[in-house]
Amino acid sequence: MLARIDTFMNRWLAAQIADITPDEFMPLRVLTNTMLRGLAVEFARGTDKHILEQAYAMWVSLLRVEYIKALNT
Repeated sequence: MLARIDTFMNRWLAAQIADITPDEFMPLRVLTNTMLRGLAVEFARGTDKHILEQAYAMWVSLLRVEYIKALNT
């Protein structure tokens, strides 16, 4: 299952960021997968769904800022 998720994420990221190579977005994919798996663990532990949604929104916001910085370097 994890391999299928990794394959999906690679394809999705390649379509989203066509101007960089897989080698350049691989750290982003690994970091994003790690964060999503961590949220899944927190959900399984019973963490409030609203808190998890806030954490995800924060992650997306931070990711956008860092991605824009990377594009401008």
